[in-house]
Amino acid sequence: GEFLTITKRSKAAPWGLAGGGEGQPTRFTYFPGTPTERMSGTGRITVSAGDQVEVLTGGGGGYGKA
Repeated sequence: GEFLTITKRSKAAPWGLAGGGEGQPTRFTYFPGTPTERMSGTGRITVSAGDQVEVLTGGGGGYGKA
């Protein structure tokens, strides 16, 4: 089969407002912990039964100074 991802904010982190820090970008890791491990934002990859994909969703940027 295929695993298709379409995402935004995978290269640049979400920005903060009024001095708040950046959030974390969205990240997909194909085949984590194997020699063929690779990361991607938007993409399409062929997968087989038993393959793993790690999905880390992005967090929003902060608001205001701490």
